[in-house]
Amino acid sequence: QLRHGTITARRRRSVDPGTWKPLQTGDKLFTVDGFANIPMRNVGSLDAPDYRLIDTASNKAFGPRYREPITVISNSSPLIRRYAVDPELIRGLKPDARGIFSRVDYNQKYICNIDDKGKIAVYQIRDNSYGFIQEAAAGADNSFSIVLVNPKTNRDLSITLSSVEPGHWYSGQIKLTGGAPDAPSMVTPSVLLKWTEASEDALKKTMDTFVNTYNLDPNAFRQFVSTRNTLTRRGQQMLDRAGTARTSVTYDHLERWSKASQRERNSLTLEGFAADHNLDPVAFAEYVNLDGSYRAPGKVLAKYARGEEFDDLKPEHLDAWNKHYNAANSKVSMRAFVEQNNLNPVIWSSYVNDNGSMTRAGKDRWLFGQRSPQDQPVARKRPAPPTPGSSKRPRLEEDAVPTRRRSSSITASFDHKINNNAPILQDPTDIRRSLTLELEGPLHSIEITDANRFFDEFTGLQHVEVKAAATNSIREWLSNEGSHHRRLDRLVEVRKLADGPERGLSVVARTDIKRFDVLGPYTGKLHLDQASINTEILEKGEAAVGTYLFQTHTQGATISGHGNSNTLSLINAVKVPNLPDVGIENVGALYVGNYMVFLIAWRDIPAGTELLMDYGKAYWKYIRP
Repeated sequence: QLRHGTITARRRRSVDPGTWKPLQTGDKLFTVDGFANIPMRNVGSLDAPDYRLIDTASNKAFGPRYREPITVISNSSPLIRRYAVDPELIRGLKPDARGIFSRVDYNQKYICNIDDKGKIAVYQIRDNSYGFIQEAAAGADNSFSIVLVNPKTNRDLSITLSSVEPGHWYSGQIKLTGGAPDAPSMVTPSVLLKWTEASEDALKKTMDTFVNTYNLDPNAFRQFVSTRNTLTRRGQQMLDRAGTARTSVTYDHLERWSKASQRERNSLTLEGFAADHNLDPVAFAEYVNLDGSYRAPGKVLAKYARGEEFDDLKPEHLDAWNKHYNAANSKVSMRAFVEQNNLNPVIWSSYVNDNGSMTRAGKDRWLFGQRSPQDQPVARKRPAPPTPGSSKRPRLEEDAVPTRRRSSSITASFDHKINNNAPILQDPTDIRRSLTLELEGPLHSIEITDANRFFDEFTGLQHVEVKAAATNSIREWLSNEGSHHRRLDRLVEVRKLADGPERGLSVVARTDIKRFDVLGPYTGKLHLDQASINTEILEKGEAAVGTYLFQTHTQGATISGHGNSNTLSLINAVKVPNLPDVGIENVGALYVGNYMVFLIAWRDIPAGTELLMDYGKAYWKYIRP
């Protein structure tokens, strides 16, 4: 699309992209006024490109600057036109620099949207620019976000719009006819494989028709023509990486995405960005929106990455929000309220719906002080601590490879190193490389596969809630893979205890830990078979490797924490053969997904108390103290 001028048809000529070659470095093909494959030249810089048409006679750039078409919402869309208001409401008002009209006397704000067909409509909105909601999103093209308001109820809608240019508004959340892209399934390696199969099928039929038309030998023809070049470089790169681990989403990824201009995000797409950074596109989409704003998990990740904390959500917050929600002239959007009060948006979503109304858990919390399963600590009713027994020990096979390490005094000579930022499931050939999401799938689908009967004392809804709370906590640990040091350091510390028998270093609670709090993952190298374990044993010795092995839910697969595991790998055994017990067993294990192990407190653990677990009989059969 060209603006600020016109060009003549005789000087605008399409080319064949298959044979066209740039005449100068930086020449590219664009669609101009509906004509595809028009050569254009960058007369600016790489950082600030300025593309102009190329005169075919003189080979010189000319004409106005090229600007990509702006994608805006359509005022004809049935999903949004119902919320349009009478344009008379903004008569006589002047918009501010962001294009927002304010009626100060009524505490109301409006926008005027001009869609791609030239239709104009006015909508009531609430400013959504408080706090860290997206200062970065106001990047190069000054985009920012607002919340659409239902004018009949004066309540926020779950529709966020962002400004690309004054008068043009965009939404990456919902399908709005007129340009805002749908939210389809993510482009994944499996989708690309289906495309290559389908496209090859179609090309094969075309080739067969061509061969028959010209009476050619098909085998000879195929020596010169291939049907396989059907993917772009990025698509081929995605397929090449299909069998390798994805990079964990980090705060740096969120910042890069949000700081890009809206045009850059529209052009690259969320999947394209994920592919360029080796991210799982489904996982990345859980953190950000196409307009550059953060979704709730993204806000949580950003908050923790800055070393900041959320305040505890209290019934008073819900009471205050309920008053805003029911007020006739409320000034504050729900998102702004959450950020003004420094609340965790993920936990908030378990109490309050997107439209601002209370969930059932929200009403219980507001009226009775009962927490949602997503809000730790968990239990509404805290049963008496169970007595130690086999039902609380992780599943072990009597002939299995040892699945626990012995006390730290025995292992001190094994040169074990603590790394609280290590990947959860590590590639045995490269411990820096994470296998976690590659092998376990998208974050939202990861579940507890074996709770070792920890929750069996609960029944009905309470059982579901306690297990769901543990699952949500596990997913939060997973979402911050590679950045666990700060959290573990606040939770536990390593000390030499003077009381009791000699046991080397001990892991001690730094703060009060509640029953069923998830302490974190047992991290280490994932060995999928005995041959892989043997390779490490040959390098380090049987006792050193066996001491830190932990069995997984998948038969034959084990996690080796030796040399690169977190602080939890130092938790001592409560029972050592021929020695008195050193305390009370208070830690157990949950099996998660196919290969992961997470440790959980199955008693309340006061600050200053040592964390202890039962290694199981099979361990001591293998390792002799």
